[in-house]
Amino acid sequence: LEHRLTTSGYVLPPGLVRRVLIAWMRGDIVVLMGQPGTGKSLFANLLGRAMEAELDLDAPLVVPIRADFDEAEFIGYERLDGSPEYRDFTRVVLETEDPLEARVVILEEFNLAAIETYLSSVLVATQDQERLIRLPAGGEAQLPIDTFIIATCNSYRDEPETRTRVSSPTKRRSTVITMPNILGDLYDEDPNGAVLKLAIQLIETERARVETRGGRGAVAQFDGLRLANLSTLTGLSSLSAEVQESLRNVANAILDTPSGRSWFTMGILRDVALNIAHADRDKDAELLALGESVADKLVHQLRGSFSEVEDLRAACAELPNAAE
Repeated sequence: LEHRLTTSGYVLPPGLVRRVLIAWMRGDIVVLMGQPGTGKSLFANLLGRAMEAELDLDAPLVVPIRADFDEAEFIGYERLDGSPEYRDFTRVVLETEDPLEARVVILEEFNLAAIETYLSSVLVATQDQERLIRLPAGGEAQLPIDTFIIATCNSYRDEPETRTRVSSPTKRRSTVITMPNILGDLYDEDPNGAVLKLAIQLIETERARVETRGGRGAVAQFDGLRLANLSTLTGLSSLSAEVQESLRNVANAILDTPSGRSWFTMGILRDVALNIAHADRDKDAELLALGESVADKLVHQLRGSFSEVEDLRAACAELPNAAE
């Protein structure tokens, strides 16, 4: 499974796959918590697809959670005529014809809604010897033993206006794994070269993704343009020396601060790198693309004290849009 994830271009935190699988073996729900861009959703989806391929499972069931989600949205409800209306989780997992087969369920944005309002039946069933869940219109079903639930979750402390707290009973039935900021860890190992190497790797991964779509006959309308731009970068030497230095200085100025270390993630670096990749291959165009990324993406993520942005201000002073 780890090999499948890493060959797809995902920078895998050491031991993460093992931690998730052992939590599932114990019967826990796995909750991945962390800053946006740390790869929570990508990891969950890649792991589900890898298990599908390696173990010949059905495709993972992805359930996007909304702020108004409740048990009727997750399990189902009773119609006015008394018949049941089942949702995907019930149809695919609880009513499955193969209850002994493993099934991966991904809950995206786990805590956008109050978790107990939609997941209470499942939480109770995980602790019940019979694993029974009551269905609408008087039915009931067993929660299959190998129902592997993995959820993505942003911290309530960071986003109290949009997230709900995860209660103690939910935590008791869960393994909560904080996704590390891999970008920060790799930066510590190689402050001068890690960001540039990763930027190129992220661009190459994106190019491979576009090529894969073409290989299976699913070319999007603008994929030709994407591929033409991304193919102009064949390695770090394809970038001008000036943009390499500026990108290194900007990234270092952010990652050297505690607050910057928390939010400057692989997902954000990918956006910056792709912005540069889609620019013309000359110094001025690449520097402008970097400067626009700072203005459009990085400045809006800043937090902490004014003193923490002084190095970033200096790193941006020579960019074409420094005034912006």
